[in-house]
Amino acid sequence: MKSMKTLQGIIPALLTPFKEDGTLDAALLEKQVAYLADAGVDGFFINGTTGEGLYLSASEKRTSFTSCSAFPRGGNSSASPAFSHQRR
Repeated sequence: MKSMKTLQGIIPALLTPFKEDGTLDAALLEKQVAYLADAGVDGFFINGTTGEGLYLSASEKRTSFTSCSAFPRGGNSSASPAFSHQRR
């Protein structure tokens, strides 16, 4: 049986930022994640925990994950992204 890691601590649901043309704003997402990582959060729920996941393409979800996985730069060195609302 596969062991699952238990999530614990402060893990905020991120709003996915979009540009005016409707595309993912990866730079703004990285800024948001850097701010939260510096504040000491323990992880991030990304890609749709606030409802926008249905409107993201697979490519945008990968970009979002890549943008978030580069952090934290400071703050909590163990913070990491966690997906939700994903079908396998």
